[in-house]
Amino acid sequence: MGFRKFFNWYSLKLETNPLLTKSLTCGALNMVGDTLSQTLEKRVKPEKREKGFDFKRNLIFGAIGSFYIAPLLHVHYSKFLPYVVPDGTKYGALKKLAIDQSAFASFITTGFFIIINVVEGKGAQKGIDDLKQKYWTTMVINWKIWIPANYMNFVLIPNKYQVLFANFIQIFYNTALSFIHNSDDIGKKEDQPKQA
Repeated sequence: MGFRKFFNWYSLKLETNPLLTKSLTCGALNMVGDTLSQTLEKRVKPEKREKGFDFKRNLIFGAIGSFYIAPLLHVHYSKFLPYVVPDGTKYGALKKLAIDQSAFASFITTGFFIIINVVEGKGAQKGIDDLKQKYWTTMVINWKIWIPANYMNFVLIPNKYQVLFANFIQIFYNTALSFIHNSDDIGKKEDQPKQA
């Protein structure tokens, strides 16, 4: 199957079953991001070199993509943003970006840390503790990746393909997010620069 044929098939699936198509795509690409993260961890963390590939962790990351992130992205890009900021609105891309990177990014990040810890069997309190420790580190990386990416998304990409575009950018973001989630030392107070 050539790229054009695949693209036409995928476009048809977005028309006939958009949420399922976006959920399967997001789950698969979340797994790719976690795979890259596990590979990176083995290179930079000596204690992780001896461990094999963590399939359970990878499946959990994929499931969160399919059942949490994709439905939120579907509603956010396909329903909410077009309703709040109709196409053709003056400064529409900037307005969408402001909404996306303030309330939505904070909401999805908060939910991620709580949900992943619950699914991993660590409990909601561990999710809240991780959120307190890792929120700002995560949000800074989020803004570095998503502000330029989503500006391009809102300006150049047709609405129908915005979740797909976001999913591909998510490969890089999820590599960082998985790394942050699976690192106990990120965001600790003693790692913060001392103020004079």
